Amino acid sequence: MSARWPRANVAWRIASAEVQRNGRRYIGSRHHEALLVLALVLLAPVFVVFVQAAMAVGRSLAAGDPTTVSAARYYLPGVVVFVVVLGAIQAGRRVLSLDAREMMLTAVPVRTLVRGLLLADLFEWTVVFLTPATILVLAVAVGAGSPILAVAGTLAVATLFVAAILFGYALGLLVRLGLRRVPLPTSVRSVLGALGGVTAAVMAGGLVAFAGSIAVHGPAPTATTGTGAGGVLAQVSIPVATLPAGDPLSRLSWYADLLFVGTPAVETLTTATLVAAVAVVLTIPGSLTVISVFSPSFWYGDAPLSSDGRTHIGSQSVRSPSPTRRVATRLWWRAVRSPHRHGYVFYYLFAVGTLLVPVVVYPSLALTLVGTSFVLLGVWLAGALFGLNPLGEEEEMLAQLLLATMPAAVLLRARMMLGVLVGVPLVLVGTTLLALGPLAPLDALAVGGYWVALTLASAAFALGVGTLAPRYTPVRLFARVESVAPSVTAIVYHLVATTVLVAAGPALVLAEFDLLLVVGFLFGLLVLVTDGSYRYALESFEAVGRDPGRVRWSRRLAVHLAVGVAVIGTLVSSAVGLAALVVLPGDGVTDLVLLFVAGYFGYLLVVVLILEGFGDGIRGMDVYWLSDSDVTHVIAGVAATGAVEMGVVAMAWYFDLPVAEHTLVSYAALGGAGLLLSVLPLVLLVNGPIEELMFRGVIQRNLDRSFTTAGAVMVGSAVFAIAHLPMYSGTPAAVGMALAQLFAISIVWGTVYARTHNLAVPMLCHGVSNALAVALLLL
Repeated sequence: MSARWPRANVAWRIASAEVQRNGRRYIGSRHHEALLVLALVLLAPVFVVFVQAAMAVGRSLAAGDPTTVSAARYYLPGVVVFVVVLGAIQAGRRVLSLDAREMMLTAVPVRTLVRGLLLADLFEWTVVFLTPATILVLAVAVGAGSPILAVAGTLAVATLFVAAILFGYALGLLVRLGLRRVPLPTSVRSVLGALGGVTAAVMAGGLVAFAGSIAVHGPAPTATTGTGAGGVLAQVSIPVATLPAGDPLSRLSWYADLLFVGTPAVETLTTATLVAAVAVVLTIPGSLTVISVFSPSFWYGDAPLSSDGRTHIGSQSVRSPSPTRRVATRLWWRAVRSPHRHGYVFYYLFAVGTLLVPVVVYPSLALTLVGTSFVLLGVWLAGALFGLNPLGEEEEMLAQLLLATMPAAVLLRARMMLGVLVGVPLVLVGTTLLALGPLAPLDALAVGGYWVALTLASAAFALGVGTLAPRYTPVRLFARVESVAPSVTAIVYHLVATTVLVAAGPALVLAEFDLLLVVGFLFGLLVLVTDGSYRYALESFEAVGRDPGRVRWSRRLAVHLAVGVAVIGTLVSSAVGLAALVVLPGDGVTDLVLLFVAGYFGYLLVVVLILEGFGDGIRGMDVYWLSDSDVTHVIAGVAATGAVEMGVVAMAWYFDLPVAEHTLVSYAALGGAGLLLSVLPLVLLVNGPIEELMFRGVIQRNLDRSFTTAGAVMVGSAVFAIAHLPMYSGTPAAVGMALAQLFAISIVWGTVYARTHNLAVPMLCHGVSNALAVALLLL
């Protein structure tokens, strides 16, 4: 007994080391950490909607509605099979990617190593899957008002998850041992391993589609998702007609009743439920036994990879009329001869599964879903196949950049050209199917042209985000397949951003806007995305090997980065505001004040992440106590701001110009004097300081590296004015006048910062000026 405790301690240390190693591999740098936090914040509104839907499920259970229980019984086996497939894939990936595993096997007992690796995997999967699932279960319990459900449901979900993962591990080991006894070429083994990834991707897509339908449609005709500030989600039902009649076919399905114990929908547990529970619990020790027994054969039985495990193209001579086409040809043949390099494409197949699997349930939507799948796949693959890891994909890339005479632009353009050639045919097929289905011919022509142009933007954006978050170390994707795959951060950002851009086309075209105006806006957006991403990748390539402190972006790229930071700040601010909107209590004035604070908290979060992930940190900010000179500049800045505002008012009155309405004026009409009194200290202490941190402390400060001081002030002020466009309503002339006023005021604040190099000065100028403007509304 005493010998087991040291072994348990060793297993725990192995698990801790594995978790830390994978954390370094997936995150790797401050860049990745900042991008990961931004992604989580942007996804927060989606998760909040799922939580609200789970609470609605709980309310339907409290009312005794059996619909949710029937649906859970029907879909539970599919969820379990998906988790089992993940466990089977993970069984080979973990041990084959273990650093110095030969030394580990000689230093510790094999079973101790097994326990350590399993602990590491269970921890990681708990963070990724089990933690969100537990939160949703607790939300169901809150909606049902059942403390018993909170405890029993959480234990049931955790037990089932652990049992499925361990069973998948055991199954994966047994299958690999069986395949090892069959004399197959390495390429065939890789294909068999890939089929497991395809299966997981398609199944996961179907499960996400089902979960999304529940979140959108609700669990019962009388269930609502909440009475938040919007009171927004309608009372609709899930498609009960798609559920088969009678008892479920799988005995495991009865385990779903344990997820709803303590509610009127499941008052007593049947014998079938207890039998399923016992089977799930017994699966855990049985799977652990299989893993412990067969793991030694699994590790010692695999022959080590040769020192030259990669596939080489050779010295084939390819004739092409230009360097770009020559590089593209070599990249294409390498992809054809070494398809395992692109195993990460299964992330995108997972997303496609969310559209293809529901075709079985809703055949009438086949043209729409299949056509959309082709469009998405074309846009995704245009960037994913050749652009998501340009720096790390080839070991010889850095040498090419440093020693070869070939410009970096040739390497990047070749990747973009290949991506477009792959993506455009898929987009055309998808657009044709949509034209035969829901889209009118003219709308299909406009949207199809936008999607074709989007393939180029996708290829360029992939280069940009792949350069921003590269990966240099190889990872094992399947059994014997090793590849320098893109970072998960790059994949997620590319997947989400291109999906939003694909959806933006038909959303705007089909809306009641002028078609020419919409087309102009969309193509202008694509030009900015394409040029900005390409320029960032190009200049990052050209900066390889140089001192990062001496790298200066071109003015063109500096403007793109400034606009990008402002857009990211607006998106994160909106995401935080939407997440807050769902959970707000519904009191008008309180909601508006909390929305105001939540929005600026999003801006502050972006500032902190940019400074910590890409800059000198918060301690490097130019914020100091005011000197006598600083006080003078504050007074002069406030006076100059007032002079600009009075001048614009006088000009509008004299020339009878239209005046735009600020959002705060609309809020004042809703909340009255009470809202203005609440907002008054916020504009002084929150609005002004945070906006100055963003536009002066981040944007103008970085523009100053590429422009003269005056140029940085002017460009930063233009970005400041454009970023406030959503805050105004009225005629184009009125909005233009308001933005011109903001531009002039921002020049004042940018100038006082440039002269004092103390952010406290423009913070006070901004805050005091806004507070005076709000005070005038009270008069």
